[in-house]
Amino acid sequence: MASQNGAQAGSGKVVEVAIAIIRRASPGGLELLICQRKADAVLGGYWEFPGGKIHPNEPPAIAAERESKEELDVAVRAIDTLVTIVHSYDYATVRLTPVICDYLSGDPKPLGCSAFRWIALADLSLYRFPPANTQLLQDLADRLK
Repeated sequence: MASQNGAQAGSGKVVEVAIAIIRRASPGGLELLICQRKADAVLGGYWEFPGGKIHPNEPPAIAAERESKEELDVAVRAIDTLVTIVHSYDYATVRLTPVICDYLSGDPKPLGCSAFRWIALADLSLYRFPPANTQLLQDLADRLK
């Protein structure tokens, strides 16, 4: 069975994930907060937007806010939920729900990742993101200009 993006189904396991697209204004323009996966994690070393598994009956917006606090110790406010992305890897199928969030407060700390960076939207292509994020990166470039 193929997913929305045409990838073949993985192991049958489906993982529901909320992704926090955390943005803030800076003198140079809009910045996004990204983090680097720990080397020993699945897709270790890849960059990603903070996020994680959605708890049962938890709205994706609440999960994105919670995961931002758990992974980076920052407070954010969810403002918009984007279309869910379905992507299959060999080990699982992921259903990623991106949530646009405004940064509120806190100095980021790499609690659930190995590193983090505030980057300009135009610099997203300089970082290696997981294959499931390909369409999302293009959509963000179009949406957040």
